[in-house]
Amino acid sequence: MFKSLFLLFAGILVAFFVFGFFTDNYDWEYLFIFSFGVLIGYVVKKKEVDD
Repeated sequence: MFKSLFLLFAGILVAFFVFGFFTDNYDWEYLFIFSFGVLIGYVVKKKEVDD
């Protein structure tokens, strides 16, 4: 589980830097909001599976 979450965040960072390179727009707010949303979704889904 931890490995898949780590790879997900690594993919998010790579996509962010590639997108930022081509658009010249490194807006960290969007990266933070998206990462926080993914983390919350992961935690909620994990709690639903455990119940």
